[in-house]
Amino acid sequence: MCYPTQERPPVLPCSASMARYYFEVRDDEALVADAEGFEFGSLEAARAEASRALAEIARDRGTRVDRLDLRIDVRDKRRELLFEVRLMLDIVPPPDINVN
Repeated sequence: MCYPTQERPPVLPCSASMARYYFEVRDDEALVADAEGFEFGSLEAARAEASRALAEIARDRGTRVDRLDLRIDVRDKRRELLFEVRLMLDIVPPPDINVN
């Protein structure tokens, strides 16, 4: 699997207001653990980045499958779960219409 965590956003200099968050990417096939983490100035910033990353994963994989079930678990420095960002995508063809 290829996830956007391979191209990590720039890490800002550490300060008292920065916190490290770990993004675990899950789908129906695998778990990709985040060993390095990301630094953000707020929980809201981590939330926004997790949402953006999940949308990018869906965009990259969406044309190859008819169903996606993706999740990013966002954890703190103690690796405790803070929240999940989930996305499910189904591509459903229209039902066959028989006109007689």
